[in-house]
Amino acid sequence: MKSASLELYFEEIDSARKTFRDIEIYRSLEIDFIPNVQGPSDFATQLDYTIGSIHFVHSFPSSEPWEIDGNNSLFLKGLQEIYHGSVQDAIHEYYDLMRQMIRNNPPTILGHLDKIKIQNQENKLFDPESRWYRSEVLATLDVLAQSTCFVEVNTRGIYTAKTNETYPGPWILHEMKNRNIPIVITSDAHHRKDLISHFSDAKKAAYDAGYRSCKALRQGVWQDIAF
Repeated sequence: MKSASLELYFEEIDSARKTFRDIEIYRSLEIDFIPNVQGPSDFATQLDYTIGSIHFVHSFPSSEPWEIDGNNSLFLKGLQEIYHGSVQDAIHEYYDLMRQMIRNNPPTILGHLDKIKIQNQENKLFDPESRWYRSEVLATLDVLAQSTCFVEVNTRGIYTAKTNETYPGPWILHEMKNRNIPIVITSDAHHRKDLISHFSDAKKAAYDAGYRSCKALRQGVWQDIAF
């Protein structure tokens, strides 16, 4: 979204609130954290809540942004040109940016914590069971546990067939529960047909990890909603 469109976005939300008075409608944005450029808390006073995500991790020598959410060929190109083929260095930077955001520019909700796994089809790039990868995730969860952030259990990877599990996956959810990190169930919908897509899968994943409720915004207050 261009910054010039932000006021129009707010006007559309205000119009929807007046039209659909029996539905609670809130102002929110998913906001990229880019150091020294922008972050979720920069918009906090204008929104009811924020979702903070890491998409852009570095730039090519040409200054073109390199993102973890693009097509696999572009991801691999960046892995070679920026990190000289070291997926460990790339993933370290991905999670390090996430930790910076949580500490210095925190959102209400952390978006798709382990989405970088979509580039690791059939575990060709790295072993998700490896000690170094788990250490990056656990270090991030330790920072989360000291913050006020919720973490979304996001179903988009399932209904787009990019992964067979939620973001984050089961073992991370278990570690989150051990640290009492609160969750929000989301679909990351880009189209209305996906608005509550695979919520039952998200609930089951959270339940299997030990969760019995999730957070939801009701009457302007974040509340625990039992499954």
